[in-house]
Amino acid sequence: MRALFISGLALVCAPALAQTTVSSVQFEKSTIVGREGFFGVGRSTDGFWWMIDPDGKPFFYKGVTSVNRAGTMGGRRAKPGPYAAVVDQKYNWPNDKEPFVKSVVQRLREWNFNALGAWTTEEFFDKGLPYTEIIEFFKEGPFVSDSDELDPDAYGATARGIPDVFDPLWQQAADRKAELLCRPRKDSKLLVGYFTDNEIGFAEPRRSGRQADPAAATSPGRPGLLQICLSADEKRSAHQVAWDMVLKKHGTTQKAAAAWGIKDASLEALRRMRADGTAIVSDGFVADNQAFVKLFAGRYFRIAAETIRRHDPNHLILGCRWGSPPANWVLAEQKPWTDIISANNYQDIMYERMDIIWRATQMPILIGEFNWNTDYFRAIGMAGEKPGQFANATERMLHKGRQALERTFAHPGVVGYTFYRWVHGSGGGLVDQQDQPNLRDIPQLKDLNARAEAIRLAAARVDAAPISGIVTISLVGGRGGGERVVVAVDVTDGKWDVSARGASIEGKVLSSRGEAGKVELTLDLMFTSGRFTGPTGKGQYTVSVQRRGIVLEGTFTGTFNGQPVKGPALGFIERP
Repeated sequence: MRALFISGLALVCAPALAQTTVSSVQFEKSTIVGREGFFGVGRSTDGFWWMIDPDGKPFFYKGVTSVNRAGTMGGRRAKPGPYAAVVDQKYNWPNDKEPFVKSVVQRLREWNFNALGAWTTEEFFDKGLPYTEIIEFFKEGPFVSDSDELDPDAYGATARGIPDVFDPLWQQAADRKAELLCRPRKDSKLLVGYFTDNEIGFAEPRRSGRQADPAAATSPGRPGLLQICLSADEKRSAHQVAWDMVLKKHGTTQKAAAAWGIKDASLEALRRMRADGTAIVSDGFVADNQAFVKLFAGRYFRIAAETIRRHDPNHLILGCRWGSPPANWVLAEQKPWTDIISANNYQDIMYERMDIIWRATQMPILIGEFNWNTDYFRAIGMAGEKPGQFANATERMLHKGRQALERTFAHPGVVGYTFYRWVHGSGGGLVDQQDQPNLRDIPQLKDLNARAEAIRLAAARVDAAPISGIVTISLVGGRGGGERVVVAVDVTDGKWDVSARGASIEGKVLSSRGEAGKVELTLDLMFTSGRFTGPTGKGQYTVSVQRRGIVLEGTFTGTFNGQPVKGPALGFIERP
C-alpha cells in the first residue's frame, strides 16, 4: 500500500486527487513504478495502465499544455504575446501573480481538466493541480554540427541540430540543467514527472522526390545520423565514435564503400556528399545507421534518466514526447530508461498511432499534446461518411475529435492526454487572446473529460451485450504491406447490415456471428481509386474480434487481389 502524504500542501490537495470513479481498480503490485507518496504508474489486474496519485488512487491524466502568462509555447523560453498584456491589466500580474493563477486553475477544474502539461511555467507549480516539467536536454551543446538547422525553431530559439551525446561536456551541461530544474522540485507531491525533450529524432536517412531510384545507393534527401556524424568535425566525440564503429566492422573505408554501394567512403567524399545534399540510402548503410542510432539513442536515454535521478529520485521520467511513433528498435533503447512513454498526436487515428508504441513496448503512454483543429479532423472524411452528414468542416472536426478521444480513453496503455493549448494559437486553444473561453471546443472537452474514466473502465471488461451503432473496422495490412483497410457497417441489436462502406470502398458482409463478446465477420470488398486511398482491386477477409466496451480487437486473414494477407483487426463502436 502506498503511504499517505502529510505535508501541509498535500493535505489541502489530497481530497481533490482522491475523488475518483475508479476505486474498484486493483493493481498488479509487481508492475507499480514510483516512490510511495509521489505519483507513480501501474497496470491493473485487467491489463490497463493507470497513473497512481500520491494517495495511492488510480489517476487518469487530463492536462493542458502551455499554461502561462505569455500565452505562447515554450514555457520558460516563451516570448510574451498579446495575451500577456491582457493578463497584466485584468489580473494585476506585475504586482500579484496569484489572481491569474487561481483563475486559470479554477477554470480548468470547471472544464474537468486535472493536470498541467508541458510549457507550463513555475508560478502554477504546487498550486492545486498535478503538473509536469520539461528539461529539453537536446537544446544543450556541444552539438554534432554547428552548421545543421541554424534557422530559428518554432519557439524562436536557434537550433543547432543534434547534441553530441558522446561528449563529456554535453553530459556536464545536461547535469547542470537537471540540477537547476529537478532539484528544487524533488519533494513536490503534485509533480507527476519530467519530459526529457520534445519531438526529438535521430535522423533516419530519407530519400526525397518521387523520381528517386529505389535501387540507388544514394539519393537527394536527408542524411542519416551515421552519415552526419562521420562527416562532422574531427574534434566531435560523435565523429570519433562513428568512425570507430565503421572501421571496427568493415576494416577500411574501401570495404565500407563496397558494403554501402558507393565509390568512396573517405571523410572527404562523405563531406562532399553532405554539401551536395546527397544521402546514402542503401540497405548496407541503413543497417549500419541503425546500429549507430541504437548506440546514440541508448546513450541519450541512459544519461537523461541517470541525470534526472541524481537530482530527483522521487518522480517519474515521462520520455521525449515523440512527434510520431519511432522505430521499434529506438523504443527498445528507450524502454529501460523511461517510466512512461510520451507521444504527441494531431491525427484522427490517435488510438492506432499509440497502439504502435504499445505493441512494441507494452508500456504506459501519455499523450503529450493533442488538438483536433487540423485537416486530419476537418478535411478528411470518415469511413462510410454519408453525403451531407456534416454541415461544414467544423462539425466534422468536432465529431471526429470526440471519436478520437473516446477511442483513446479505451486504450489499455494510455494513461492520459494533454490538450494543446491554454491560449488559442495556430493549433487551437481553450481561451483567446482576450482571455475569453473557446465556446466551440470547451463544452465537448468538458463532457469527454467527465466520462473518460467510465469509458476506460468499460473497455477493461469483455462486453457481451448486443452491438448497436456504426462499427468502423480497420484491417492493418489488408491491402498488403502496412496499407490499412477501413470500412463502416451499421449494426442494430447485434444484427449486421449486409453493406460495408469506406473511402473508395464498396462491399458486403457475407456472414456475421456474435457470441459472448466475440464477433466473427466475412467481408467481400471492392476497392476503387480515390483521394487518400491505396491500391485498387478485390479483397476477401475473415475477421475475428473480441469486444471491450466501444473497442473490438483481434485479427484477420484473407486475400487481396489473390495474394494472402493477415494482421491485426481493430474496430470501434459509435452508438446511435
